[in-house]
Amino acid sequence: MCLDTDHLFCDLSPPMSGFVVAVSGGSDSLSLLIAAHSHAERHWPDTNLVAVTVDHGLRKESADEARGVAQFCASRGIRHRTMNWQGAKPVSGLSAAAREARYALLAQAAEEAGVDCILTGHTLDDQAETVVMRAKRGAGGGLAGMARATLYDDRVWIVRPLLDQRRAHLRSFLSAKGVSWYDDPSNENAAYERVRIRESMQDREVEAASVTAKVAGENRRALSNAAARLLESRVSMPSPGLFRVERSLLAEDRSESIHALRLLLASVGGRAYLPAVERVAALHAAISTGRRRVSLSRVVIDARSEAVWMYREARGLPTLQAGQSTLWDGRWRIESPKGASDAEIRPGPGSVVIGETSNREFPEGLARAALAAEPWIYRNGRPLGTAIETNNCNIGLSARRIVAPYSLFLPEFDLAAASVLSHLMGNPKLKSSPWKKHIAP
Repeated sequence: MCLDTDHLFCDLSPPMSGFVVAVSGGSDSLSLLIAAHSHAERHWPDTNLVAVTVDHGLRKESADEARGVAQFCASRGIRHRTMNWQGAKPVSGLSAAAREARYALLAQAAEEAGVDCILTGHTLDDQAETVVMRAKRGAGGGLAGMARATLYDDRVWIVRPLLDQRRAHLRSFLSAKGVSWYDDPSNENAAYERVRIRESMQDREVEAASVTAKVAGENRRALSNAAARLLESRVSMPSPGLFRVERSLLAEDRSESIHALRLLLASVGGRAYLPAVERVAALHAAISTGRRRVSLSRVVIDARSEAVWMYREARGLPTLQAGQSTLWDGRWRIESPKGASDAEIRPGPGSVVIGETSNREFPEGLARAALAAEPWIYRNGRPLGTAIETNNCNIGLSARRIVAPYSLFLPEFDLAAASVLSHLMGNPKLKSSPWKKHIAP
């Protein structure tokens, strides 16, 4: 019994900096580690490979398991590091919190090792379970399941080489090598929906789910690419926070233009999730017929004869003290080291003077309203300017716009649209995916 590592990693670009392999000690991650180490020794002998175990501290056995993984790595000459999830654990939403902590710790380990790629051991079984869970919720694009590659926090890529491998095959591979693994008892706890689905799925259902993921992934990527073309050619930001949508966008393919509007609304409004298709379809119909002023997803949409204008509505805008680094309103990443200054970040003043220009291409009133919803820097109660304007001032903080729906996880399905939106926000090019193409299960 063997794993074809050339197949597993043939579409992974040779790592320039190396990669982290996430290893819990379970069968999937141990198989990935062995395969990645073998492939790297043969094809990337100088690469920096680091195995990282995250100890969540939720079970008394977890520390021993982490030490066991460390010993396994030492026996094979593989660098290993254990990252511990420290601090109080939430009473509710523990699984989601543990997942967030795990990826944050893996990203930290990757950055500290000087690498920008994390390999995880998600399998075809995991993919099938994800698709079935999402299908129960009518997930639409979510039926694509997990992407082969996902950009995390605009910092590191998470790559899943085992998405076409069954867990039973991986366990046979380990058994043939005489390698034992740890079983997490939570994977047998029927209180979790994923476990119940896992126990009920037959082989034919796993295969059917993998086909669903393949088709949905192709459709999602195609829709994202089409929306990206529309966003790139029909949307601009002529004044800070004010977005101009050419009316010609509304005359394009309906599903493509609706998806482009959903992406733009979520980004302008600082929302992690796209607004519902039905609501945006109704908006599309309303603004296609003439002048209209409505709000949706925290965004003011002002449809005029020359264009459709969008900006963040002035409600629920936060205040941030200097010395805090966070996402501001879901739209901005503010980096403000402790003790940086006595500045304060809050919405713009009610009356903003728009500079004179002879070729202004936007309504002054809308530009003023958009600026009032932007983050401004204040000192002693006096506005110094927008966060972008003060980036180069001696205040000790920096700010940049983010693409809200993809601020933490950007699946490669959506990379084209996210790249266009990021450029529209004035950001540098996103990190290129290390996965050359999507290989569906």
